[in-house]
Amino acid sequence: SENWPGVDEYFALCREIGATPAIGVTLQFGTPDEVESARALLEYTNGDASGTPMGRLRAARGVTEPLGARVVYLGNEIGAQLRYSGGRVRRVDGGECNMAAGACPPATPREYRDMLANLTAALRGVAPSAKRVASNAAPNISSWDGSGSFDMGRREMEEWLKPPWGYMQSTAVREALFAHSYHLYIRQPDAWDPASMTSLAKAAARVAMPALHYHRRRLDTVGRAKSAKISLDEWGVGPPWRVRSFGAPHAMFATAFLLQLLRHAKPLRLASANFFEPVNE
Repeated sequence: SENWPGVDEYFALCREIGATPAIGVTLQFGTPDEVESARALLEYTNGDASGTPMGRLRAARGVTEPLGARVVYLGNEIGAQLRYSGGRVRRVDGGECNMAAGACPPATPREYRDMLANLTAALRGVAPSAKRVASNAAPNISSWDGSGSFDMGRREMEEWLKPPWGYMQSTAVREALFAHSYHLYIRQPDAWDPASMTSLAKAAARVAMPALHYHRRRLDTVGRAKSAKISLDEWGVGPPWRVRSFGAPHAMFATAFLLQLLRHAKPLRLASANFFEPVNE
């Protein structure tokens, strides 16, 4: 099943290996059923076994103590969801924008701001200590011209931060967030040779770090989020869906990138840095 492992198995694995439990909530339209689903999931993972309905359900399945979701991702790449298949898709029983009628366009900054406001209120009572991470608007993927640039994704992120509809312009939303998701991929060269392998390794310092620092500055200024961290919860060589196999060049980049992250983590206010590809796909 593509949904394996289940919630209980996932948290059991986290306990076994000493990992920090993190979950992502489904968010496309911010409808009441999506908000309630997110609230119920957090009540299941963090609720009291005797005082909450979902906590009692968890206890009935054999886990009396709260599972303790400590990090909650509030959607994923919500400004680019299903971009390559035409936009978000509402269920057929949801009315307009179903597959037969045509897909909905990606979410707008104003939509996401309102989604976060509703989620913040809904989650406050069930998981007050869980750290909330706002979705990034779109993945940031470099061009490949020997030096690289981050045209893709930068413009989307700007729109999602700035007035009047950027989610960081809401004081209640801004104060409730722990970190802001950011996805960064260095585009893979078309062919491998000593020059392209060397250039990819050097891109960690020459391309990736400037992109991260640019994002930090935009969060601090446009987003007024100096206290918030960056959750670099996807990074690698890509676009990842085009990489057929991994080898020495990818290892060279990963090593160089991790060394750069250690050096720059403090000024970036980095919360996490998760390599994407081998586990996920």
